[in-house]
Amino acid sequence: EATNGKEAMEQIRRTAFDLAIMDIIMPEQDGIETIRTLKTEQPGLKVIVISGAFSGSDLAIYLRTGELLGATASLQKPVSAPVVIETVRRVLGVQ
Repeated sequence: EATNGKEAMEQIRRTAFDLAIMDIIMPEQDGIETIRTLKTEQPGLKVIVISGAFSGSDLAIYLRTGELLGATASLQKPVSAPVVIETVRRVLGVQ
């Protein structure tokens, strides 16, 4: 768990992870910048981006931007636990 993108990157540099789930809107370093850094430093790391900070087409644009930068999947808040679990399974290729 990390409170912002910079903290997340510090943890990812210290510990191997299979998956990162991150919000687009975070203090200090947003999700878009964090995805860019992740895909440069850890290109094999799977990323699920989540947001609910915007509405309508603005939200869709931000989520799609995350995917274009390398996020494996995106979810719109509010999101239920079963949807998160299914998305994680799909992204990691497990049943």
